[in-house]
Amino acid sequence: MSGKESTPVNLSGISIRVLIVDDDEAHAQAVAESLQRVGYDCTVAGSGKRAVTLIESQTYDVIVTDLMMDEVDGLEILRKSKEELPDAEVILLTGHASIKTAVAAGQHGVHTYLTNTAWRADYGRPGGW
Repeated sequence: MSGKESTPVNLSGISIRVLIVDDDEAHAQAVAESLQRVGYDCTVAGSGKRAVTLIESQTYDVIVTDLMMDEVDGLEILRKSKEELPDAEVILLTGHASIKTAVAAGQHGVHTYLTNTAWRADYGRPGGW
């Protein structure tokens, strides 16, 4: 990171709603806080099960989800998102990347599939996903 302050996104009065899904709530909260600083309206779901409930009852423009979670994983979040919110973009983050999950994510309409290494390199985040 350059140490420079981030410039807020000019949303021109439009609120972009982001759902962040990770069973590591502290990490999800850190991602939410980073996005909120630049103008996004973020909600954190600490489990896949909670995310499904939110997806069924709320509207989101972007869903950022971890792949590996208990009960409901990131691929199921992707499928549910495309079923309930077909216009929402889904970003799947994982430290457990495989060709199988990347292909499955692509087949279900994932917008972006980022591995732990790509996430750190692209966004300057240490550790985590």
